[in-house]
Amino acid sequence: MSSINIPAICFIAASGTGKTSLLEQLIPALQKRGLRVAAIKRSHHDFEIDQPGKDSFRLRAAGAKAVIIASKYRKAAIFESADKAEPELDSLIALLDAKTIDLVVVEGFKHAPIPKIELHRKALENPLLHIKDPYTVAVASDVALDLAGLPCLDLNNAPAIAEFIATTLLNQPVEPPADLCSIEPQGLLTLEQALAHIKTAVQPVRQTRQIPLASALDRVLAEPVISGLNLPQDRQSAMDGYAFMASDLTPAGVDLVLAGTSSAGHPYADLLKPGQCIRIMTGAVVPELADSVVMQEQVGINGKHIHIPGTVKTLNNIRQSGEDIKRDEILLNAGKQLTACDLGLLASAGVAEITVTRKLKIGFFSTGDELRPVATELATGQIHDSNRYILGGLLAESCHEVNDLGIVPDNPKTLEQHLLAAAGNHDVLISTGGASVGDADFVHEILSNHGTTQFWKLAIKPGKPLVFGSIKGSYFFGLPGNPLAVITTFQQLVKPALKMLMGAAELKPLRIRATCTSDLKKSPGRREFQRGILHQDENGEFRVASAGKQESHLLTVMSRANCYIVLAEECGPVTAGEQVWVEPFDTRI
Repeated sequence: MSSINIPAICFIAASGTGKTSLLEQLIPALQKRGLRVAAIKRSHHDFEIDQPGKDSFRLRAAGAKAVIIASKYRKAAIFESADKAEPELDSLIALLDAKTIDLVVVEGFKHAPIPKIELHRKALENPLLHIKDPYTVAVASDVALDLAGLPCLDLNNAPAIAEFIATTLLNQPVEPPADLCSIEPQGLLTLEQALAHIKTAVQPVRQTRQIPLASALDRVLAEPVISGLNLPQDRQSAMDGYAFMASDLTPAGVDLVLAGTSSAGHPYADLLKPGQCIRIMTGAVVPELADSVVMQEQVGINGKHIHIPGTVKTLNNIRQSGEDIKRDEILLNAGKQLTACDLGLLASAGVAEITVTRKLKIGFFSTGDELRPVATELATGQIHDSNRYILGGLLAESCHEVNDLGIVPDNPKTLEQHLLAAAGNHDVLISTGGASVGDADFVHEILSNHGTTQFWKLAIKPGKPLVFGSIKGSYFFGLPGNPLAVITTFQQLVKPALKMLMGAAELKPLRIRATCTSDLKKSPGRREFQRGILHQDENGEFRVASAGKQESHLLTVMSRANCYIVLAEECGPVTAGEQVWVEPFDTRI
């Protein structure tokens, strides 16, 4: 789908939920906010908006491919779809004038890669079908729903839905005006609350690229990929053996004439006849009329005759055409971040090119007068800058264009110049250092003067302070300076935000239960991500031990670890032998 030049929001739901009724109330509420609204409705049936006998109807009946009716009150254009092709949303929006329309509300087009709100009514007992769609930004329901961070709006409160759309999709200020992260948390902010704020603020990139499959690893699909063929295309043998007709087999067994061979890439060319069988290899095409394959170990061989025992199961060991994927089925949905296995699946279906979201442009830098490049000799009080190497490694995915912006000294004017120069050229800027209360004052001031900002105290350890905001169209994350806090806040907050920006489907971190073999120090109040070493014992049970001292500057401990031991906010000290939650590291750490 090509880029859409007018902001659009799609409303999706089962029939009878009340999409049109909601839009009747929503459009006036949006207009009260000064928005000029257009509406597009998807119809699955033929329809007529003209009146028989009218001049326009007669002109269409005469063969006009398009008729435009205009007066000083309104104008209308009627186009005939000669090829009966399904309408594409971007081509419909292209008919609108971006100078006179601020927002398009769309009913239908549930697969379009635009922000969506799914509607839900308890009385209809319909399941939510689109909450895992990366473009779904909220659910509007007539009952409260726990949606694991996805906003739940009141279906019967059109003004509130209008405010949500205006503030999240169009970046209008809420009433009264405030920053995009306008909610100042009382005390410490939980990880889930922080992620919810980020999800509300972040809008996925809309630009897409058509790229060859060979370049698609780690990229995010912008639209579903439909299979153009059955997988497998033909009936295939599931093993090495002999293909035959079940009707030939008797309780006493049968001797069949070996008529030929079918191997991968070299199918048996003749028509199999009664009383015959063929030698067949795993993955080879099963010939017409053959309906059973027997394992080669189960038969007797006497020259050109094959004896098949009567105890052999028939109608077995054959992979049916379309058993894996059927023609016109969805191979992969929009929002899927492609793995090597996904590339293999697409290649097997003959897909040579795919449409993906464009790469994110990300810049990162460190702040601090004490920091020096790694090749520099250190004076007293100086340290080598390790954080940029950490971020460079964490960002080493092909879906990003990454720029190392160097080291910035602790000088407000220099930092302001650095941020303003970088902001217009990047989707995301990430800094490390300068995120503690005193240090962050000038960061907050710079962002407030040129964009939006929120200073957060997070209920996690390591990584309590975090600055999040935007500047000149770039999202900004100010991470703490301690290396372990950089890693933790990146993995728990920045990485999910980058996936949201790419339109990637949300994936929760894998967590497993394990027996802790170490005593762990912990005070209630914050969620702790302690570094651990996870292994399986001889019985296959998961066990985890502390990787060492848990101070946030000790990179040696992080280097030894292969997981986080995740201790909840209310948790106190852990005694060896207790069960704990463990979050294994992915390969990027």
